[in-house]
Amino acid sequence: MADTIKEVKHKTWAEINLSALKRNYTAVDDLIGDSCRVMCVVKADAYGHGAERCATALYEAGARDFAVSSIEEALALRSAFESRLMYDERILILGYTPPENADILAKYAIRQTVFSTEYAKALSLAAEKHGCAVLVHFKVDTGMNRLGFDSNNSAVTKILEAASYTGIVPEGIFSHFACSDEPENPMNAEQLMLFLKIDKALRERGLTLTSHISNSAAITTTPEAHLDMVRAGIILYGLEPFYPFDEDDVLRLTPVMTLKSVISHVHTVRAGEFISYGATYSPKYDITVATIPIGYADGYIRAFQNGGGVYIGDSFAPIVGRICMDQCMVDVTGIPDVSVGDEVVIFGSDKEQMRRLAKIADTINYELVCLIGKRVPRIYTE
Repeated sequence: MADTIKEVKHKTWAEINLSALKRNYTAVDDLIGDSCRVMCVVKADAYGHGAERCATALYEAGARDFAVSSIEEALALRSAFESRLMYDERILILGYTPPENADILAKYAIRQTVFSTEYAKALSLAAEKHGCAVLVHFKVDTGMNRLGFDSNNSAVTKILEAASYTGIVPEGIFSHFACSDEPENPMNAEQLMLFLKIDKALRERGLTLTSHISNSAAITTTPEAHLDMVRAGIILYGLEPFYPFDEDDVLRLTPVMTLKSVISHVHTVRAGEFISYGATYSPKYDITVATIPIGYADGYIRAFQNGGGVYIGDSFAPIVGRICMDQCMVDVTGIPDVSVGDEVVIFGSDKEQMRRLAKIADTINYELVCLIGKRVPRIYTE
């Protein structure tokens, strides 16, 4: 059965260009210089691109630091590395892990984010019960108000206390910009100042840690925030961390994912007839409509019906009618030689299409790639 599945011709698929991924990593690595490391953020299945394949490709490109959201993601990643005889990578969990998992964290040398003395104590006690200690990165809340030691409330004292627990092995310290996608926002400078102040105070008290605060947007706009390490997320996958993004002055990114499908049916819809659920769309004249086997269950959400579409060759075919769970319809009137089986591109190398879809859905490109469902196979190319 497994061999048969591999041979199946897919109706809708996402092509993942690992060579483009490696080029994007190298561009970031070259930008930050030799004194700084790149932590590759591969949480949420590498933003929908496939964490295991992407992370091992990044390892081949030189990456050794990786960030995920959960212990489940970390263990899957560790297993993928070990199956390829890759053993020297460092994996950090950015989110919460129940302290009861301390022995698992220690066994697989997975770094855990610590964001309060209470959590640090619970994690340390759990580790001590198993005769082990957990590598940790302390998170400082400099304004995001999500997780972290409060930068305005004895953060230095509390981090030093947490670092003293016997089940804790301090390794790093980090924070997260709230507005780095708005380069001119004064909050960015305020957060960096707070973070540097705390890091300096800890060093003066004898606690020297690997420091990192820059995400994708800050990597490109704020070199003074590169510090010991940066966390590269969306830019690894060739997408813009904000818009407008002047690549000529910073990076030349290549989108890693191209979402494709095929035409399953072509027919004429006459003037006055209706298309799809709710009978919300009716052409004023006869049109040629193509059905595409992709819908909101695949991540091609209903919001896209208000201006979305697909490319057939160089021609854009707009969505007509409501997007269904498994299918959608596009107007191919005037596009020559459209046939069943023809390949269509939903998004890919044309960055303007991704911008258009994000604007239509009132969201960001991060969400669009993360939405692509599990039933859409990822086809990896070099």
